[in-house]
Amino acid sequence: MTTRARIGLRIGTAIVVGASAHGQWTQFGGPDRNFHCPVGELAPEWPNDGPPMTWRRVLGDGYAQTLVDGERLYSLYRRDGREVIVCLARDTGATLWEQEYPVVTHSSAQDFGDGPSATPVIEGERLLTVGVGIDIHCLGKASGEVLWSRDIMEEFEIPMPGRGYASSPLVWEDFVILAIGGTDESLAINDTPNLGIEDRAVMAFDIETGEIVWASQNYPGSKASPLLIEFDGKPQVVVFMGNELAGLDPEYGDVLWRHPHPTDYGFNCSTPVFDGKDTLVCSSAYSSQAEALRLIATEDGIEVETRWSSRRLCLHFTNMLLVDGRVYGVSGMTRPGMLTCLDLETGSMVWRSREFARASLLYAGGPFVIFDEDGRLALTTFSDEGPEIHGSLVVTDSHGFTAPTLVGSELYVRDRRYLTRFDLSPGATGSPFQPDEPELPGKFTDLVGAFTTDSEGSEPQHLRILVADGGLVLELADKERLRLAYRVRDERWEFVPDRTSGSEPRTLAFQRGTGGVTGFTLHSPRQRPRAYRMTGP
Repeated sequence: MTTRARIGLRIGTAIVVGASAHGQWTQFGGPDRNFHCPVGELAPEWPNDGPPMTWRRVLGDGYAQTLVDGERLYSLYRRDGREVIVCLARDTGATLWEQEYPVVTHSSAQDFGDGPSATPVIEGERLLTVGVGIDIHCLGKASGEVLWSRDIMEEFEIPMPGRGYASSPLVWEDFVILAIGGTDESLAINDTPNLGIEDRAVMAFDIETGEIVWASQNYPGSKASPLLIEFDGKPQVVVFMGNELAGLDPEYGDVLWRHPHPTDYGFNCSTPVFDGKDTLVCSSAYSSQAEALRLIATEDGIEVETRWSSRRLCLHFTNMLLVDGRVYGVSGMTRPGMLTCLDLETGSMVWRSREFARASLLYAGGPFVIFDEDGRLALTTFSDEGPEIHGSLVVTDSHGFTAPTLVGSELYVRDRRYLTRFDLSPGATGSPFQPDEPELPGKFTDLVGAFTTDSEGSEPQHLRILVADGGLVLELADKERLRLAYRVRDERWEFVPDRTSGSEPRTLAFQRGTGGVTGFTLHSPRQRPRAYRMTGP
């Protein structure tokens, strides 16, 4: 695939300004890799139209978080069959430099996009990135010059990881540590066996040269990112692989402890959290659960004890937060998710809420910022009674999979098309956020209006079709209000369930007669299709 000679450097015309010390976000999950944010003063409430927008720019396909370092931002995206490493001006979003290299498409790209998902890491003057095809690049962060690179797929003759590589790199001392995946086929992450590298499931590279320092184990791969913790006075790298959790010595790669945590298909996607003392919490969907594990130092090494397990919190691809003895996350694999709070000591459920779809969570030193997969951004506070929302805004129509970056009062939100910066400070000024208003295809413009149906009993007798939230919305005047929006997704128009449509996704199809639209059929899981005849207002 990629060689260093095939990489082209593109320099933008923006002016580079001096570095500033007002906050950094230099790796996956923020300064301590736990999604606790280096915040300044934040407004306690948002206006009705959301926080002011400072700037917005197109940033191609991808799910990597945005790094903040001085007056610069860094991320990755895909453009025209190539992955692009980009450096942006913090105050304007303008491109300062780009590096690009070719990469092949991975499986499920049609549904979720084929852009890169692993968040880069900054160490000193170096920027390290990993693409969907396990293309590793080490660049000078100021100029974008490639210092070294390795194409792991080509070098070790392995196929593309299922749905692309997504585990973010971790830096310890002078090592870059990656959880790549080994040859254990007991749990594969898709239908392609033997995805990994024998005895090299976790690898450490010299940050100066790119040489392999150590390689260890045959754990099947996963999407979770490695975590650096300190226990019993010593550092260790925690890796959440396809069927187990393990602690490794970061200097030599030796296994310190391991604990089984199997899931269907080996999908352990969410990075564990650590309480800073002796307890790790991990969680998975796919017929799995959350577990709290206590590490115990003994004369013979480290033992692992299960403190509790719970099926109340089954995280899919989103993150978990640990704050003041409470564990927070959005459980579930479908809409809506279950925003869940568990007690760290006992694992008992404190509360659950259906307010959000599957979502990423940030802790802002008091309030929380939530961004869910339906594109809803919210400012909340949590108590033992549940969440309280202090403002929300719909930023995109789908695939809000990337956790935002919050530094000071600057919030960077990425969707499948844009990177947007919001100002969360008290008294902030700026432009109100304006979502895209795509022009509806002509064949749908005649749907807008109020209608009645010939339904009886509890079935809806009135409905309204309108343009809202960037698409066509159907509202049924029923006891349970149902809204389905016709929205842009992957440049295709299709009906998708709105977040207020309850726990079951629904789709619908219109039937046209000689006089125009004469009816529609509503399809719901576990229910027979329901057809309605419509008459105009």
